[in-house]
Amino acid sequence: MKAKTLLSTLLAGAFICFSSVTHAQFHNSSSHSSSSESSSSGDGAFDEGNNIFDLGVGFAGGLSGGTSIVNSVAFTGSSYSGSASPGIRLTWERAKNEHWGYGLIFDYQSATFSDTYTQTVETGFDPNTGLPTFSTASYTDKFAVTLITIAARVTYHFAAGSNFDPYIGATIGYVTGSFTFSSSNPDGGDLSVSGTGIALGVQAGARYYFSSHIGAFGELAYCTNYGVNLLNVGLTFKI
Repeated sequence: MKAKTLLSTLLAGAFICFSSVTHAQFHNSSSHSSSSESSSSGDGAFDEGNNIFDLGVGFAGGLSGGTSIVNSVAFTGSSYSGSASPGIRLTWERAKNEHWGYGLIFDYQSATFSDTYTQTVETGFDPNTGLPTFSTASYTDKFAVTLITIAARVTYHFAAGSNFDPYIGATIGYVTGSFTFSSSNPDGGDLSVSGTGIALGVQAGARYYFSSHIGAFGELAYCTNYGVNLLNVGLTFKI
């Protein structure tokens, strides 16, 4: 009887120990799984609810392309020349889900053109010869162009991983342009005009994150106006 009681006690104790160990293992496994799911959720390069800001500069095409054309057609020996500053690109984008995003683009670019020339002007009258007198004077004409593009954008993201975010997009918006002319020639006059137009564009680019919030981006863009550069690069911030 004592042996039977002892065996029953040992079996009960073993069952209790087994139950405790099994419960602990299940609990730990569940906690680890939940923790893994929690840590993996929201760690993608483009997740629903993300707000992404790009700050960059643009090169090639745009007004810089226009100045290249001007410089190439200027005749040999001409003092006519053009130069364009790098474009400034600001972008805000919000992730609707892991593939689709929407936002705004702001682009700013300016260029200047100048032409220095010499002109012969009548300065007076020579009483000895009875003929007018002349002298030469040097003048400079300057032209300045500024283009500002503000557009809404929709993007599709390929969800390539936690750090790499390739995408394509399309934009529609407005471009505002201003043109000014000034001259050191007193007969040259000054001129200032401005206007607006529709801006349509497409983009293909990618972001790469060095950390969960900071990275870099590169983008190829085409737009129906000269205010947007073909190549844009810079920093990206995700919150």
